[in-house]
Amino acid sequence: MPRRISPGASTRHRTALLLPVLAISISLGLSACGGSSPKTTSTTAGKLPALPAGANTSPTVTVESYLSALSHHNLDVAKKLLYPKVRKAIIAASGSGFTDLTSIQDVKVIATATGTQYEPKISGVSFSKYHAFTQVTVSYTATFSSTKQPSGSQTKLVTVGENSGSKWIILAIKAS
Repeated sequence: MPRRISPGASTRHRTALLLPVLAISISLGLSACGGSSPKTTSTTAGKLPALPAGANTSPTVTVESYLSALSHHNLDVAKKLLYPKVRKAIIAASGSGFTDLTSIQDVKVIATATGTQYEPKISGVSFSKYHAFTQVTVSYTATFSSTKQPSGSQTKLVTVGENSGSKWIILAIKAS
């Protein structure tokens, strides 16, 4: 029989009871996301998962979470999903979504491919702490409030790296 949390229970006690339920829910949700096998998914930004940076997840979910954070104007979460040594360059790129973004819709993961050949080559940046690299090809429609940004259909190659703690993070983004 489920335990009821009394209104007078302390916050610490409530948290101790809710954490296992939350962990199981997240685990079940992530297992339903699948691995890095090539597949096409279609969703809207409002339905994308918004996971905190560093969550154990898959390359595809990491990219979808990043786009969801941008779409919801949650730039702090989006920044946390970017490798710190490349963060400034990605944010400064035209069409990055960090400025003038109105919406992201019709997100589709077109393909995923894993291998060392996807390790980014960026002058002055080492990716030595990453042991796996996956390139996620994603398309979506972006709308920007400024004509300086490229509104319309976007296709991006997003390179995601996995460190020894099984944490995936975005290492590079380039137009397809």
